[in-house]
Amino acid sequence: MRHATTGGPAGGTARAIRGRKPGATSTRSPLQPCRPDAILQAMSPSAADPSDRCAPSDPPGETRDLTLADETATATFAEGLAACLAPGDCLLLTGPIGAGKTHFTRALIRARLGSPSEDVPSPTFTLVQTYGPPEDEIWHADLYRLTDTSEVQELGLADAFETAVTVIEWPDRLGDLAPAAALALSLIPGRPISPEADDAPRHLRLSWRDPKWTTKLADLIPAQVQR
Repeated sequence: MRHATTGGPAGGTARAIRGRKPGATSTRSPLQPCRPDAILQAMSPSAADPSDRCAPSDPPGETRDLTLADETATATFAEGLAACLAPGDCLLLTGPIGAGKTHFTRALIRARLGSPSEDVPSPTFTLVQTYGPPEDEIWHADLYRLTDTSEVQELGLADAFETAVTVIEWPDRLGDLAPAAALALSLIPGRPISPEADDAPRHLRLSWRDPKWTTKLADLIPAQVQR
């Protein structure tokens, strides 16, 4: 791998691009922002124009829409998903600020590690945090600060896609490197059920092309939304 390991916060190992300090910004020309639905275009091996990640995408192989009532329901779903994962599985996580991406990922990683108190910091500045032993490693990446797909290689993510469970925020930065067998998850915050409510429901869209996810998700998705 070409990434460098740096001392990071407790609860994981921080990885940075060689030659760049965690939190620094590249001087390369920035990638054009993409819509979340363009991620599936990047995942498709038959995309007509791989350079245009914001072109309308073909319909995904499978899509399910769920409503998660609150943070507890969001964490419960993440914990159930964690039990289904295996090395080589990749989750591409999108959603606006406040949608619950960090809460979802923290619950998933803690469940995967079997450690409810595990410190799971956001990798916004470290870019990648890794957890667990090498044979069952979890990589959590926030690619917002990347400006060139070559930096994905420098982080070692291409290798991690084959050997680890990977959770990727801002996955449009992956470009052609987005795994075709990934599960895409899009979280959208809803409105509180009342003015006094401290929490609000979240809408979760799951999209995938690899049939393995149909099997893995069968027990997690309510029967009324099965297709």
